[in-house]
Amino acid sequence: MNDQNDKKAAPSQMKKGTWSVRTGILLSTIFLAVLFYWLLGFATHDIRSIKGPDYDLFFEEKIGKELKDKNESLTAEISRLNMEIRALSEERDLNSSGFKITEVALEQLNKQIASTKDDAERERLNQELEKFLKTRDRDQELQEKISKWILERQDMERELTGVQKEIDSRRTAAGKVWDKQGESHRTKLALLELALMVPLLLLAGYALLRVQKKQGSLLFPVLLAFVCATLVRLFFTLHEYLPRIWFKYIAIVAVIVVIIRFLVYLVGLATRPRPDRLLLQYRQAYEKYLCPICEYPIRVGPLKYLFWTRKSAVKTLAGTQKRQAPSLNQPYTCPACGQILFETCPDCGNIRHTLMEHCEHCGARKEVKTLF
Repeated sequence: MNDQNDKKAAPSQMKKGTWSVRTGILLSTIFLAVLFYWLLGFATHDIRSIKGPDYDLFFEEKIGKELKDKNESLTAEISRLNMEIRALSEERDLNSSGFKITEVALEQLNKQIASTKDDAERERLNQELEKFLKTRDRDQELQEKISKWILERQDMERELTGVQKEIDSRRTAAGKVWDKQGESHRTKLALLELALMVPLLLLAGYALLRVQKKQGSLLFPVLLAFVCATLVRLFFTLHEYLPRIWFKYIAIVAVIVVIIRFLVYLVGLATRPRPDRLLLQYRQAYEKYLCPICEYPIRVGPLKYLFWTRKSAVKTLAGTQKRQAPSLNQPYTCPACGQILFETCPDCGNIRHTLMEHCEHCGARKEVKTLF
């Protein structure tokens, strides 16, 4: 006599838990993936905080401290000369105003002296003349200084132009070297990030495939969350460092690979379904009185002269299920594909479903052969 517990045990059926438990597992897996994503983000942020070459120090070395100091000193000297010239110009403008006033007063005194012989008037004329001459001499002196400093400023501006051309030439050459060093530093950061994530992704992916074969493994949601988080972080890393012309091809190829892999998985479920999926397909077909192999209606008893499909089964079979069970008192074979759908149970002698694991009368279990 076979052990009844062994007969009722169905290893292909996995205990999935209640709806609330499955929802909790899903939400926990998503939250765990977010935490893994943040953790990897902290690591990549630390990698990106590695300092590269100093920009100011690099260009100071390439341009030369002497040339840079000369440029600064010439600029400061030209600025000083501009201030001096501006101050002298303002003083000359004021002096010119006084010079014109003195000139007008001197002309009036000349007219008055021509008509008088007063010594006091003559003395006053001499004083105004002396003042006029001093103002004229000061105006000439200021003009000479302004002209001298303008010429000096022009010489310095020409020299500054030459210095700036030399600096621009050196800066252009240094910029090319700087671009190479910057690109080298970016490549270094990208390799460090890839060296962190790619091995983790490969190890986690390999472990996920191994664990996937073990039904009900506790590590499966953890590994799935880690793989998803690593893939997303790897996507952003490639987007950050790869040129856009490369990234768009890599991204579209990756999406194509994922879709093809998913399509292969779906085709595999249809052509080579797992035992649990196959039993689910058989059960759904039996519930609608359809052959699980070809979906031809199981037309026995009150259903002898009816015909239905998967879509019309509920409407057609309404009210006939209660009368169907007593009529199944002998084996039944599908007339369309020849598959035996009901057979005699070797343990209790009643009619049982051929393509289901357990007898509905005694619970005896048998191995269901895969027909795909």
